[in-house]
Order: sequence, then structure tokens, then C-alpha cells
Amino acid sequence: MKNSAVAFISSIAISTTLLWIICSLFVAIYPELSAVITGQMMHMESGQISFEMSWQGFLIGWFSWVVSAVFAGWLLSIFYNRLR
Repeated sequence: MKNSAVAFISSIAISTTLLWIICSLFVAIYPELSAVITGQMMHMESGQISFEMSWQGFLIGWFSWVVSAVFAGWLLSIFYNRLR
């Protein structure tokens, strides 16, 4: 059974959008905690990172993540269908 690339990447785009909204809300509500968590994930001191949420940052970040995730999903779908 072949994987439908369009359905797969559409699902990825929707999922990425929902995750981005949740993450952005968390950063907007808890910027200090978000900076600490991100700093720990990047092996940095928590004082080296600060967050400031804006609509421009929200939209640019959302677009960047969705394009990257859709591209990765498209490649995954191609490889999956070819290797079957």
C-alpha cells in the first residue's frame, strides 16, 4: 500500500501548526521558564537566552517550521514509497 504524499504532508502541516501554537502560547505565558527549558536543551546557561513574543516572530517561526516539516515529510514519503 502506497503512502499518499499529499495527505501525509497535509497532516504534517496541520500537526506542526498546532504544536507551534501551543509552544508559542507557552512562551508568551511563561517566557522565563521557556528560556530555562530551551537553555537546558541546548546545553547553555539559562541566563544566555531570553524570549520576546511578537506577531512577526510568531508568523516567521510558524512558516519556517511548517516549510521544514513539510519538506521532511515529502522526502520521507518519497523514500517510503520507493523502498516498499
